[in-house]
Amino acid sequence: MVQRLSKAGRVLLVSVFLLLGCRQAPAPDETPPSGQSVEAIQSYTLVLQGYEDGEARRLFQTELEKLGLEVELLQSGANRAEYQITLGKESPTEWLKSLSQTFEKHYELKQDGSRLLFLRR
Repeated sequence: MVQRLSKAGRVLLVSVFLLLGCRQAPAPDETPPSGQSVEAIQSYTLVLQGYEDGEARRLFQTELEKLGLEVELLQSGANRAEYQITLGKESPTEWLKSLSQTFEKHYELKQDGSRLLFLRR
């Protein structure tokens, strides 16, 4: 048995769907599902350029993983490696500062928004 909604009922129904569809993040007083942090996960592209051998690249990747970052090697070759890095609970300034200090003798950091470039000195 199908009932027809009045015009006011249809408007209300469409409004509810639009409202639910437009919600992107929970309000601060709401509990996120399954205990996830309200903080948004951020993603960066990191380029390591000018490393001398594969071992240097692996050391760099190991250091990223030690900092609690999710690391995916997108491509490597010709002394250049490109990674996709996803942040979780770490503050971006904390992990980036730590990484910069660890490799400051050999690499210079340049940042352009979500793109990070480590250049061999």
